[in-house]
Amino acid sequence: MVPELDDLTPPVRRKRGGQPGNRNNYRHGAFSRATMSGRQAARAQLRQMELLIKEVMAEHEREQHGRTENAKRDLHKGGAWCR
Repeated sequence: MVPELDDLTPPVRRKRGGQPGNRNNYRHGAFSRATMSGRQAARAQLRQMELLIKEVMAEHEREQHGRTENAKRDLHKGGAWCR
């Protein structure tokens, strides 16, 4: 009687976690459609908020610059605030 090859090879030890070809992470985990679309919406909202913050900061700079120019003009004219 000749032993078969399966009897001679040691059993292969499987690694922890998902095995090669396992697609569960795409259905249930970090790469599921629902999770990915939620992240995409959050990123879009963050981009809009960043633009709004930049616009507000630019407007603030324009206002501050205008006040500074008016204050200098009033100082040279002898404005009432500096008496």
